[in-house]
Amino acid sequence: MRHKGFLYAAEMTDALLDVIHESQWSTRLIAELGSPANLFFHMIRVRDVYRDALETGILSFPGRFLPDNAHVATELRRSREQLAQRLAGACDESVKFGLNRLSADEICAAAIQHEGLHQGQWYVALKQQGIPLPISWRQDWSLT
Repeated sequence: MRHKGFLYAAEMTDALLDVIHESQWSTRLIAELGSPANLFFHMIRVRDVYRDALETGILSFPGRFLPDNAHVATELRRSREQLAQRLAGACDESVKFGLNRLSADEICAAAIQHEGLHQGQWYVALKQQGIPLPISWRQDWSLT
C-alpha cells in the first residue's frame, strides 16, 4: 500500500505540467527558485535515486542526470511509475545511506516528503505569478 501514498504525492507534483505552459519551463517564475524545467529534471533524478536505492541497496546522490533534450512529461511519468512499482514490491529491504540503514517505508516517506516540499515552493511561485493552481491542488487541498 505504501506506493499509493507516493503515487498521490507524485501526481500532485506532476500536475504542474498542466498549469505551467511549456514556453515558461526555462524561465524562473520567482528569484528564489530555479525554472520549472530545473524542478522537473530534479524530481525525475531524485525519484530515480530512490528507485535505484531499492534495487541496489545503496542510496547515493546525486544520481544520473538526464540529457537536456529528454521528454519531460514522459520522464516524469516514467520516474513516478517506476518508483511506485519498486515501492509496491519492496518487503523487508533496507538501504544503506551513509552510515545508516533505511527501510523501504523510510524511503517512501522521504520520497513523499520531497514531493511535498517542492509543491509548497511552487505554490508560492504560482500565486506570486498569478498562475492558476493545478485542479487537484484546489480540489484536494482546498487551495485557492
